[in-house]
Amino acid sequence: MERTRYGGDTCIHWNRKRPNHKDKMFVVDFPSAPERWESEFDSPDYGHIDVYHVSTEFDGAMYGVNFNDYPRVLTDAEATSELKNVYTLPNTGAEVLATTEIKMANIQAIEVVSKAGPIYMVGCFFISDGRRLYSLQVGSTRDLREDRKLLDRFFQSFQLVEFADANSVLEVD
Repeated sequence: MERTRYGGDTCIHWNRKRPNHKDKMFVVDFPSAPERWESEFDSPDYGHIDVYHVSTEFDGAMYGVNFNDYPRVLTDAEATSELKNVYTLPNTGAEVLATTEIKMANIQAIEVVSKAGPIYMVGCFFISDGRRLYSLQVGSTRDLREDRKLLDRFFQSFQLVEFADANSVLEVD
């Protein structure tokens, strides 16, 4: 597996240049070299939202991480509403098969198993610092719950780190 990290060809460092010293970056192990891209949209409730994506395909499955960067800190009620909107998969045609409360990066999160047509998805969703909605997802035509080894490796490798502390977690195994 490749560790996605700050520096080198697998650089994923989406720490926006803000004066906020609490800005964070993440590291995660992907099973192959990931690609990254950005998108954006305007929310009627929150305004302009930047979305950062990174994903890769490996052994017939897509692995991805993205986060929505809100223009302001969400209230607890807004954060709860946004999480519910994401994990219930409205208007996607997907059937939610299971939901489980878990911890991701020491933050309360929800794991969702769903199916849309022939595609099974397992996703973990959480909000960090009240302004970033993280989504880690793996999708495949096979039911990922049958063999969770790579799935769990991917999810459990995810870490949020302070920019100043990044060097301590960037060593590749």
